[in-house]
Amino acid sequence: MSTSTASRKTSAPSKRATSANDNSDDKDDKYAKVKGTKDRLFRRVFTFIAIAFMITAYVCHVTSSDMEENKGKLRHRIRRITEKMKLNDSAVKEKLLGLKKRNDHRSGGVSIDKAVAAVKADSGAGYIDEALSENSAIEMLEERRLELDKQVRDIKATGIIMETDKKSLEVTRDLQDITRFMIKAKYGDHPHYRVKVDLEFQSSIPDFDANGPHGTIVIEMAPIEYIPVSVYNWLEIARTWKSGAFHRNANHVLQATTHSRAVKESLAFQEYSDKHPHKKGTVGYCGRPSGPCWYISIQDNSSNHGPGSQQKENPHEADANFGRIVEGLDDVVPRIHSTPQMSWLDQKNQIKIKTMTILVPGPDDAFIEWKP
Repeated sequence: MSTSTASRKTSAPSKRATSANDNSDDKDDKYAKVKGTKDRLFRRVFTFIAIAFMITAYVCHVTSSDMEENKGKLRHRIRRITEKMKLNDSAVKEKLLGLKKRNDHRSGGVSIDKAVAAVKADSGAGYIDEALSENSAIEMLEERRLELDKQVRDIKATGIIMETDKKSLEVTRDLQDITRFMIKAKYGDHPHYRVKVDLEFQSSIPDFDANGPHGTIVIEMAPIEYIPVSVYNWLEIARTWKSGAFHRNANHVLQATTHSRAVKESLAFQEYSDKHPHKKGTVGYCGRPSGPCWYISIQDNSSNHGPGSQQKENPHEADANFGRIVEGLDDVVPRIHSTPQMSWLDQKNQIKIKTMTILVPGPDDAFIEWKP
């Protein structure tokens, strides 16, 4: 055998060994690459989950914070307007009822896209440019109204003559301002509001056989520029009416009780305007302080229930006079007065008030039933 042949024979095993080692190394490289890819994928997934968790936590925190911040902003604006800017009705450009609720996740369903109202003060400064949803905004206004109502009651309890006291006048004006705004927000921005009162007469009434048990009077509210608190109080009584009756038949008034869900106490103060005096056919609240009992004046009661009447200490104080009868004055009111008993009526002679319905101007200036 030649030397070259021997050499080839001895070198063959060496190549096979080298090839086997190469294959083993390739397998190790592929395994390492696969393992590295899996590790990287795992790290990326883990990182993504961690980031998503942090973002979720942050969004939840921001959502809660933004909602409280938005509520705080509106509350601040309402207070600023009612206390410092002195709302002017002629400057109301938009009203609360124009708001549309929008589901905004950044504010927990709170509508921020429209203004509560572009309410401008005489000074020309300041607008409400953000608002909660309509219902939430009304709740905010009611919250502030109740705060001012309490302040007025506290002042009234001191016995001070509020009609000439500077601080009293300021607080009562603030209460009147926000109440005007509240009326428009809840009942719509209308030049007039009315309430239809449906009656049920007892069989003891002299004309019962001829005219039956039913009768209706319609009361038109006084302009809210004059006595908004008294008007709002009556609208709330009508909206939540439960029961009542005419229980007193006097020579100058026909007096009635009221039971409603929303109004259970008297007014915070004696709200009166000489622009709406106690003439025949007007409707006012009984007592000092006034309400919720009420009466119809069947004669001119300017001296009986106007400034300085029924007490000597305060020459300015008067009964709150919140409306006038526009339907039923000439026929239904005399029927009430014809009941066969004077002064305080027995149950058998009381004229029951069955229902109250709020009316607002509709098409062609006809009054229609108000709907919430």
